[in-house]
Amino acid sequence: MNGNLKHMSPWGIGLKIGFVTLLYGLPATYLTFRFPGSLAISGIPFTAHAVAGLALGLVGATIYARSLCLLHDALRKGLLVTRGPYAVVRHPIYASWMFILLPAIALLLRSWLLLAAPALAYATFKVLAPQEDGTLESVFGRAYGAYARRVPELFPSFRRLRMPNRQVE
Repeated sequence: MNGNLKHMSPWGIGLKIGFVTLLYGLPATYLTFRFPGSLAISGIPFTAHAVAGLALGLVGATIYARSLCLLHDALRKGLLVTRGPYAVVRHPIYASWMFILLPAIALLLRSWLLLAAPALAYATFKVLAPQEDGTLESVFGRAYGAYARRVPELFPSFRRLRMPNRQVE
């Protein structure tokens, strides 16, 4: 196992992104319920919101859980994970949180204000991502550099989805 790996947090920058999102999300949720006439999504039946929110939530939770399992296994073995969701984007945990789970929550709560949470989470990610990428580069060296050049950060490149999934040591 790489000695630098011991100093790497399995949470990465995720707790910071979550904290900033929570600082926005709690008041946004309160305001939505306090002023539902002006801040709640209306004009669409709740059933449609619920079905869309639950479907997104299921997809997002599946990607999130699979990514966490792969990351946990790779960290335990001292490997850079590049298969599964990590073959599609470098940061699938953050991507699933920002672009699938947060919108699912906004739909389930029918909140216009919460629909802005992914943009805030994304901005926070962009500020903090160089720190995490630098840590990964220092731990995995050239392997991470090659992986970073090949796999997009958060948004899948459909041209690259045909690449085989493989583990880089």
